[in-house]
Amino acid sequence: MALTASDWQELLGLLGQHPEWRAALRDLLLGDQPAWAELTRVLAELAEAQRRTEERLGVLEQRMAELAEAQAKTEARLASLVLQVER
Repeated sequence: MALTASDWQELLGLLGQHPEWRAALRDLLLGDQPAWAELTRVLAELAEAQRRTEERLGVLEQRMAELAEAQAKTEARLASLVLQVER
């Protein structure tokens, strides 16, 4: 017997109502549950590492802007000093 679109929709509805059925189907489809749990853990760790990297990058961008501003001031002061020495 072939599944129809309405059978599929009914199955999805039942899976939505029964988390334990959904878990059993996931285990059947994905195989080894510990491997799935490990993958989930690793993905969470990667997401956290990415968040920290973005945070650090924001700090670095701010520091680079501060350094560029300080460099511009230093160059202006140096140019002024060169003019004074030339006089």
